[in-house]
Amino acid sequence: MDGKYLGGRDFLTVCSEMKLQTVPVLASDVLLDDWLGGATLAEKSNGKTVVAESASDKLREGVVLRPMEEAKAPKIGRLILKQRSPEFLAKTDF
Repeated sequence: MDGKYLGGRDFLTVCSEMKLQTVPVLASDVLLDDWLGGATLAEKSNGKTVVAESASDKLREGVVLRPMEEAKAPKIGRLILKQRSPEFLAKTDF
């Protein structure tokens, strides 16, 4: 927006105001360690999709993690991460 990335909170607010659909949010305003609950990020990326009820037997492609407030790390830049599900990748040709 105006040449700048939005943090997760602002992104969801703008999408809601503009009636834009986003992928399902699995968790919000939670610390990563709390959300992981002792599991690895790869383990949490596995599971059934929550995109559509009719596709509930389909595997989740993965998860995207983004901070609620836009942030950058000195060596890598913008903080945003997508973890592809190992289960999903094992059953596809990607």
